[in-house]
Amino acid sequence: MSIFHYKAQLIEKSPDGTFTYRFFPDCVMAPDVSGTFSIKPGEWEPTIVTRADAEEKGLVSTDIRCVLGLTAKIRSIFTEQGEMPIETLRIS
Repeated sequence: MSIFHYKAQLIEKSPDGTFTYRFFPDCVMAPDVSGTFSIKPGEWEPTIVTRADAEEKGLVSTDIRCVLGLTAKIRSIFTEQGEMPIETLRIS
C-alpha cells in the first residue's frame, strides 16, 4: 500500500476566473518534482499545463492521479469556504 502526499500551491488567478496551481506528486519524497495545472470553479475540469512526469522520475503517483486528487480537495474547500485555497495538501 502506498501513501501519496499531494500538494498544490496557487500561483496565478487569471481575469477569466481560471486558477493556476503548482502541483507536487509527492511533496515528501520528491519535493523538487512539480508541474502546473489550471482549473476554473464551477467547471472543475483540470488541465495539466506543465507535466511533472512523476512516473518517469520514479514516483509511484502519476500526474493525472495527483491533479484529480487535488482538484477534489480544492473543490471541497471551495464548497465549504467559498474561495479557492492558496495551498492545500492531500494525503491518500
